[in-house]
Amino acid sequence: MYRKQFIILIQVILFLLFANLFSVFAETIILESGKQIKGKIVEKTDSYIKIKVKDVPFPLIYYLDEIKQIDEPSVSSEDTTSNSSLDRSEMLKEYLTKIRQYYLSKKYEKAVLLLQKAIKLDPDNPDYYVDLGALYCYLEKFENAISSLQEALKLDPEDDDAYVELGIVYSIVGSSGKSKENFLKAIKYYKEDDESDISDFFLLDFLLKKIDKYDYE
Repeated sequence: MYRKQFIILIQVILFLLFANLFSVFAETIILESGKQIKGKIVEKTDSYIKIKVKDVPFPLIYYLDEIKQIDEPSVSSEDTTSNSSLDRSEMLKEYLTKIRQYYLSKKYEKAVLLLQKAIKLDPDNPDYYVDLGALYCYLEKFENAISSLQEALKLDPEDDDAYVELGIVYSIVGSSGKSKENFLKAIKYYKEDDESDISDFFLLDFLLKKIDKYDYE
């Protein structure tokens, strides 16, 4: 029972970490009151929107009847590969915007295919392999997830996000020893920069305590 609860907790935290991906694409929600909320939209429904805001550990929920306007990135066409006039950086931006849209609509297979194309354009970017690993985890393709995350670490051996994702994958498949090892490395290489969310650090500490607890049960 406790092990099942722990797996559910891991999946929730994976969702929270994935909410930080593609951070260059920020949205703004403008409320009827005039207040502006800037962050990353992680879920949209017919009645509400969830948005991840920096330094807030859980997504905030706003109902459509209290929202006046939503400003978010747009994609010029459904098939971004057909626009041959785009240069490399613009094409990557188009890819990542579309990948994020696929993620929000839970079309993970399509997101994987497009992310693989992005990797071909920019093969030395470890962030793309981390994102790919997270997507494979959602698809429960854990061997692929581990392989992608290991590729990220080949490019950047101190990538704290890659170690977090690896820790999560190993937790889900029941390898608590490897999970703990990777969480500890994530804490060791944790980067306090503008894109980091301090709540992730405390989540890691919480997970490590949970892993220790389950090791003795």
